[in-house]
Amino acid sequence: MTLEIPLYIKIFLLLQSPFILGVPDYTEMPMVRIPAGEYIRVVERETRQTVQKKIYLDEFSIDQFETSVAEYARCVGKGECDPEPLIRMYVNIEEQGRLQSQTGRKATNDCDAIYLSQMKSHRKDIGDEVFAEMPGYVELLTCALGKAANDPKPIGYASYIDAANYCRFVNKRLPTEAEWEKAARGDKDARLYSWGDERPTDCRFANLSGLFKGGGKLCPDGPIDARDTRYPPSPYGVYNLIGNQSEYVADIYNRGFYAKAPYKNPVGDLETFEALQLPVYKHMSSIGKGTGFATQEKRAFRAAWSNTPPSLPGAIANSRNQQGLSRDHGFRCVRR
Repeated sequence: MTLEIPLYIKIFLLLQSPFILGVPDYTEMPMVRIPAGEYIRVVERETRQTVQKKIYLDEFSIDQFETSVAEYARCVGKGECDPEPLIRMYVNIEEQGRLQSQTGRKATNDCDAIYLSQMKSHRKDIGDEVFAEMPGYVELLTCALGKAANDPKPIGYASYIDAANYCRFVNKRLPTEAEWEKAARGDKDARLYSWGDERPTDCRFANLSGLFKGGGKLCPDGPIDARDTRYPPSPYGVYNLIGNQSEYVADIYNRGFYAKAPYKNPVGDLETFEALQLPVYKHMSSIGKGTGFATQEKRAFRAAWSNTPPSLPGAIANSRNQQGLSRDHGFRCVRR
């Protein structure tokens, strides 16, 4: 999972290092300690019946907030993270990853203006595109780094690899799905949501503005800042585990794993799936312009601002190799 950045981009980032060092040191993310012990996992079956199962986890600490754009920018500046999620944050891209029509539209910001000027003769789907191969890439990256330096919004358009690389950069890792769920649910009951069992019908408990469009003053216009504390935290004090961004976890996705997972420190990896005789779901994923496609395992991610339903028992499966195609693909990290 080593990140390959072209040499000329590494040189560019090195020359930008005085600027990057000026980015606030958000890598010192406040973390919440989750004590060792059991919690109640609620397994949601295809029949919509639920089964409660106790899971034991060793002590770990989880980021109190989602990873912000500014935090991710520091990793990019050190040459350890892919710049493309940053660029996508400031280029007008449709939700499914395709470029907005270049004809008859105005730029939404100065980075988008640079992009439009370069794309007049370079129109392709984002899924087939590598930004580093575009004309004017350095100018576009410079613009994105400038905007990202103090951007408090959660990073979006991240792939599973982007998330894993960033967590490694800050000497952490992605949470297992069990760790994420315990941090969200607590260890006292089998609640459906981090705030309890009351099903949300608006944005009173979490930023579910993608689900409750037109929800009035209670619903923000898109993702809120990564460190926004307007909504109630989980029982342990972790914010926005439900709502705001989808969050990648380390596990490969298979709904059957939740019922069959080991009692202690379950990890949904290939070795465990083989031992449990569970299938590994895969899909074809673009791996960059001119290099074709690769078969990738589907990865689990949790609790987006637009999930339906946004309950803790559910998990949404998705994975991307080089390219995260959604604004709400984000993450947070853990450490043991």
